[in-house]
Amino acid sequence: IDYSAGKEKISQVGVAEAIQNVDGVHEASILTGGMDIIAKVLAKDIDDLNDIVVNKLRNIPGVDKTQTMIVLRVV
Repeated sequence: IDYSAGKEKISQVGVAEAIQNVDGVHEASILTGGMDIIAKVLAKDIDDLNDIVVNKLRNIPGVDKTQTMIVLRVV
């Protein structure tokens, strides 16, 4: 999170809530450590994932960077 983005103070909870409201986001969790938030996204294909990340998540005020990881299998 870029806490200095825009004119208003950015809150970690506010950014997580905005992420949670994006179509395709299954879950948004607040973390400690090197990352502030992790979001689980369900996309129908790589183009859908690209749209969610590039056009939706990265346009939320306060989102500084994204890192995408694809789950190959849940065991």
